[in-house]
Amino acid sequence: MAAGAGFIVRAAAPSTEGAVLIPGSRGAFTYLMRPNKPTDRSAFSLAHGAGRKWSPSDCRGRLEKRYTAKGLTRTELGSLVICEDKELLYEEAPQPYKNISVVIEDLVRTFGGSHWHSSAAHYLQK
Repeated sequence: MAAGAGFIVRAAAPSTEGAVLIPGSRGAFTYLMRPNKPTDRSAFSLAHGAGRKWSPSDCRGRLEKRYTAKGLTRTELGSLVICEDKELLYEEAPQPYKNISVVIEDLVRTFGGSHWHSSAAHYLQK
């Protein structure tokens, strides 16, 4: 990248600022990662979370036949989800997101570094 040039990287965290918190989906573990090799190839950034497999508009249609809104208020790790918006319960369910462990493995393979997982992420949504 040319000196003085810049651009915005959507959905990313800086890889040059030390340890970065990288959350999984609702009910998944959150990781703390310290990259060893930030590079311009990745615009000196890391994924800021698990990332979506499905668009938000597809979630309810894909999940409603298998899960009730009430069923989505408890995560696999036992967290309670407080949300009055049924559409948002489906949009932010864990199923539309990538597996955070795989994302972390990819980041470690790319950047090296250390990573640790913390307790399950707890979300409070309106």
